[in-house]
Amino acid sequence: MNGKEKATQPCTGYRLGISQNRAAAGDKARLKIDGALFHHAQLPDDGRPHWEDPELLLEFKRGEARLDPFDNEAGDRNTKSGTDVRGQSTGYVARTFTVQHRAFVLLLLVNGN
Repeated sequence: MNGKEKATQPCTGYRLGISQNRAAAGDKARLKIDGALFHHAQLPDDGRPHWEDPELLLEFKRGEARLDPFDNEAGDRNTKSGTDVRGQSTGYVARTFTVQHRAFVLLLLVNGN
């Protein structure tokens, strides 16, 4: 890589894997995180989440504030959609903990148009 390429890569050594359409093989819960950041050597090529390998989970929500699981004033958003998004995110983190020995999991939730 030349110097210019290094400057344009936000996470050198890592690649984005997209998996919003396919669950992991054998996953009875059929969890499908939108994407994850993987070390370049572990990037899957089958469009599945591969819960044992991601470094950072990514979930994208399109649209309204109702899909934001948190309220800036009150904390947790106590609406059905807010609760659903929080539960979905919790499921992804729980799955990661079941297959990786970690003290914490980072999940980036992007909500917007």
